[in-house]
Amino acid sequence: MISFLETTVAQQNLPGAAVLIARDGEIACRTVVGLQNVETGDPLQLDTIYRIASMTKPITCVGVMILYEEGRFRLEDPVSRYIPEFAEPCVFSAGNETIPAKGEITIQHLLTYTSGLAYGGDPRLRQCAEEAGLTGYPGTLSTGELIRGIARLPLAHDPGAAWTYGTSADVLGHLIEVLSKTRLHALRGDAAQ
Repeated sequence: MISFLETTVAQQNLPGAAVLIARDGEIACRTVVGLQNVETGDPLQLDTIYRIASMTKPITCVGVMILYEEGRFRLEDPVSRYIPEFAEPCVFSAGNETIPAKGEITIQHLLTYTSGLAYGGDPRLRQCAEEAGLTGYPGTLSTGELIRGIARLPLAHDPGAAWTYGTSADVLGHLIEVLSKTRLHALRGDAAQ
């Protein structure tokens, strides 16, 4: 495996890679190859800190699925069962008016990004988010406050009707907090709070 990674880096298909293989709490292999910064030529180190950005989404989904395996919820459960503010969602009609959605958002909708929760690409959604104080980085809000604010925004479409990249994983992160009664610091990057 290490020779494969070294070849991949040498062929410039990947700037660098870190590998850690463990079993039963014992590390069998831990190594790095390549660069942490292509521009400066700095080599990758075992203690290099990575910015993973949207990769928090699959990590959050794994956390949710662990809770699912523990029987804490069903995929068909409406999100409002755990976060009541998600009851009675609305969507935009043809104009700027909102109408009741055809159904509630389920946990499965969140996991598959078919919830209708969207980032502010649509000018109408962006305006609603701005009016609710949810644009930029709302660092003064707790995770729960942020998610409750998102719950009040109109959906981009009815739950289950389409795939939309948006805030579904953020809501899943708060769902983890609600179900486990533990803060998910990585959701907002504020572990010091």
